[in-house]
Amino acid sequence: MINHKPAWLTDFESELLMRTSQTWPFDQPEVVVWEKRHKIPRLTCWFTDTGEGYRYSGQVAAPHQWAPEVLVVKTRLEAELGTKFQHCLANFYRSGQDTVGWHSDDDHIFDQNPIIASVSCGATRKFKMRNRATKEKADFELAAGDLIVLTNEHVFDFEHCIPRTAKPVGPRLNLTFRSGK
Repeated sequence: MINHKPAWLTDFESELLMRTSQTWPFDQPEVVVWEKRHKIPRLTCWFTDTGEGYRYSGQVAAPHQWAPEVLVVKTRLEAELGTKFQHCLANFYRSGQDTVGWHSDDDHIFDQNPIIASVSCGATRKFKMRNRATKEKADFELAAGDLIVLTNEHVFDFEHCIPRTAKPVGPRLNLTFRSGK
């Protein structure tokens, strides 16, 4: 079962992260889909202990030192979950048109028993999961301050996405903390 903790952050903490994220060095890389270059439909920023970039979809996200407010969240997660997080991918969704398609976070940088802690701030968005083999699905409405923890089986056996929506929604920030090398 997915470990979902609603309101893990207070409204104040979530709003503070939304405000301070405006100063973070976000990027909007391009990917090639069907031989055409497209900017990904969200902004990203990679915080890491290792100084290594993050490789995904044929891109390498530049490494950045931890923003102080992200470090506070990282420290709290490490204490509560008993896990060291070396990386955090921040995704900023400007509206309901920003999205991330079906994917797994089973990247090369993780160890054999990865843990991913995903913290949401800002507007509520749907988070969809599906089992790779059975196609069984689960949907969550992630609100400001919610935490989802994905463990080994979820990382390797499931895909997830944040679908596009035509509903008017405000900005959303997601901090995805990752254990591993």
